[in-house]
Amino acid sequence: MLDPRKHPILCLTLLLVVATVMVWQAKPLYNWYQSKHALYLVGKSQSRLDEKDIQGAINAANQAYRLSPEEPEVIRSLAKLYRMGGRGAKDALFLLNKLVGMNVATTEDRRDLAQILAHLGELPKAQAIARELSNENPNDPETIALQARLLIAEGDIAEGLNLLRRAQQINPTSDGDH
Repeated sequence: MLDPRKHPILCLTLLLVVATVMVWQAKPLYNWYQSKHALYLVGKSQSRLDEKDIQGAINAANQAYRLSPEEPEVIRSLAKLYRMGGRGAKDALFLLNKLVGMNVATTEDRRDLAQILAHLGELPKAQAIARELSNENPNDPETIALQARLLIAEGDIAEGLNLLRRAQQINPTSDGDH
């Protein structure tokens, strides 16, 4: 056994090393816990939404975002709720752009982003996203329906209706509205 009276510098150094390792290990564990708790809150938010308590759902999702603002599922959930709860397109736009910037945006996230941009009058940006999505999957009925809505919004009603018919042919059960 090491006698601290005979080797005080060595004992203090060992104590410092042990303390440093403990702190170093605590941060990742704490971050892991925050991420898991944030995902729990996303589930709680969904339960509130199922109960038609939109404000309660938004509150739970906001709490999740404060805990884990880089967790894609948290960001995605909050963006969806902001749009539903009337908080506004700009807040949802910020969150969806964050997902794109993190390179974790799903096709649905990007479609939502295009719809928000169109709603805000930024048709060229919305159309660029729709073209990217169409290039990735030219037969996706939801993307085709998005392109159709964008064409109709810019005044090309005939071509928009043609695309809506095409989306309906690909997926007869779809109503063409995401």
